[in-house]
Amino acid sequence: MRGDLSLKALARLGAAGAAAVAAAAVASPELAPAATAFASVAGSYLTNRANSIEDADEERIQASKNHHLQIAIAGALRLALDELARAHPNHKDAFAAWDTLIEAALDDPVHLLPGVIPIDFDPLLDAANPHADRTAATGEIEPLLRYWLALEKTRQQTGSYPSTPPTSLPALPADLTDALHKAFLPEYEKAFANLLGGDAHTHARRAFARRTQQELLARSRRHSQILQRLEDRDRLPLTNPKAHAYDAARELEILRAENRAIPVLGRQSDLESLHAWLASTPPVSLRILTGPAGAGKTRLALQLLDEIDRTQWYAGLLRDLDAVSHLDQRYWDRPTLAIIDYAATVAAPLKSWLGRIADASGLPPIRILLLEREAAHGSGWLSRLADQSYEGGRIAALMDPPDPQRITPIEDAALRRGILSATLARLAAPNALPPPGEDPIFDRRLAEPRWQDPLYLMMAALVAREPGKLPEALSLSRADLAFRLADRELARIRRFAGPAAQDSAGLLTHLAGLVTACRTLEQSELNETAKEESAALGYAYPGGPHVAADKVAEALRRNGRLAPIEPDMIGEAVLLRCFGGAGLEEGMQALVRAARRSGNRHAAPVCFAITRTCQDFATDLLQDPLDWVEEFIRTGDSDDAGY
Repeated sequence: MRGDLSLKALARLGAAGAAAVAAAAVASPELAPAATAFASVAGSYLTNRANSIEDADEERIQASKNHHLQIAIAGALRLALDELARAHPNHKDAFAAWDTLIEAALDDPVHLLPGVIPIDFDPLLDAANPHADRTAATGEIEPLLRYWLALEKTRQQTGSYPSTPPTSLPALPADLTDALHKAFLPEYEKAFANLLGGDAHTHARRAFARRTQQELLARSRRHSQILQRLEDRDRLPLTNPKAHAYDAARELEILRAENRAIPVLGRQSDLESLHAWLASTPPVSLRILTGPAGAGKTRLALQLLDEIDRTQWYAGLLRDLDAVSHLDQRYWDRPTLAIIDYAATVAAPLKSWLGRIADASGLPPIRILLLEREAAHGSGWLSRLADQSYEGGRIAALMDPPDPQRITPIEDAALRRGILSATLARLAAPNALPPPGEDPIFDRRLAEPRWQDPLYLMMAALVAREPGKLPEALSLSRADLAFRLADRELARIRRFAGPAAQDSAGLLTHLAGLVTACRTLEQSELNETAKEESAALGYAYPGGPHVAADKVAEALRRNGRLAPIEPDMIGEAVLLRCFGGAGLEEGMQALVRAARRSGNRHAAPVCFAITRTCQDFATDLLQDPLDWVEEFIRTGDSDDAGY
């Protein structure tokens, strides 16, 4: 206890002052100034005490956080407890312990006070505000006082307060707990009002000014976070899909480029060229990389993303078609690499954006890598992107090199063997590759040009995962490989129907084909599609079409979204199985319905899926995809289904 004004006397003054303030506010407003002046006496002790502490130990106090407010709260708590102590003399030991602890904390505001008054003391502030919800404070006061008793008990036993919080808190008598809930908060509110009754320079007012500054700062930080989210929304929406564990029960997942299941082999020259392009000097530069389905364009792009310094580059895939349609509203504020797959599908918005940024100066460098199966000046999508107009000429000038670059084919027999072996190892299948030179027929088949694209080597390994099947797999055409894997995937999907619904399992594969044609569907769209297709095809799925939609969603969901059957070559084989052959007429109409749903939202992806199927499968013996094209042109759903 210090020798100036005793806290007992201060408590009496505080209670009287609070009563005077209340009386003045309710009965005699003209007496309010006198009542306020009287109440300010209650705050003088803590004000002077805080000031003397600061004068004596200024550096340590300045290093402390919230010390003004913590001292003010401690003083108000002390005044309220002092008033309650008079009404509960049978619990004088508890009140004496609290008195001693608060005194010690006020004498050591840097070290002990933060352990006595919680850093997050919003509930204690709310308790002093008659206009705030004090429910939280009611629940906080009792455990706080029990915590203080535990601290003081430890000091009595050891001579010092514990450095770590006690884990066991003593219980309070029931009548004291009841008094705390009923009477403590009003007393605490009055005590805090007394502390605010002094002049503009009192400690409590400085504490609240500090608190206001902290709240302003917190709001400023929240505003900064909102601005950051807005900036992120307007920045180029690039994604960098990370390799992650995939569902081993879905064998096609090993073939997806994003899963990076098989290491990149035979691409060193391509990667070196891309790295050199990134380091080139033009502020804006465009490169087009081409290759047939299965050549490994996407996998090469992902490998580039894995290799570049992400602290220096903002880089990723630009795949959201809606975002691509609004590229004119996007910006970049650091060196940026944007990779756009299926470039032909976004040629129109891409042209507008590239034309706008072609002469960008004073901005960080940007590199745009376009991936597509085919690209040639003067024809197809590239002729629309870099045409003979002024804008087209500016875009053509961005190309480095001026012509599209073909991805390097896998020609070396050792690399082809490496891809087969890596795939079989990932499948945990027996590695049945004969040593070079041991089987001339095997060597001759492996040397054929059709195996220059890594995807088909991986597909052959997947088809031949059983011992002794690899030579047979290498005798198959690319189309045969795709159909075999498509049939296995459709069989997997049919199993989701369960034994009781196998007669209607065709609805599941039909819906899976539509998801693949559209690239994706929202669950609500799939539900409506299932209802319409069930009626159009005469399927009576047990439980109703929505049950079929749920089964398909379960079979195709990837990373929380409905996903197409991939890679493209196998997805196209699925389309032919679902919408070709004996069911061609019905299949054509189903594809047209898919393109027209949701305000033609999926027309572009459906048309491009048909185009790619034509490229990969259409022959004199297989005309189905060409029939699809003719149907779309006839019904007016596509002005140009080709490139």
